[in-house]
Amino acid sequence: MHPKDARDRDIEEQEPVVISNEEQTIGASVELDENVRRTAVYLPAQVADPLLRRGTSTVTVESPSDRDHM
Repeated sequence: MHPKDARDRDIEEQEPVVISNEEQTIGASVELDENVRRTAVYLPAQVADPLLRRGTSTVTVESPSDRDHM
């Protein structure tokens, strides 16, 4: 994840996050990298595959504590 996107979401390096679309949710820890395009996340194919096979390329990245407040 781009560091500025992480900062906008109050997410720290190595913090656990929840990545989800309308049907699937996975957990991961954040690695910050300025080479990742802003507003995008990079996931290894074996991790991203369950999310992308659901017919959407849009995902949400949240801190687990943010989900608790929903």
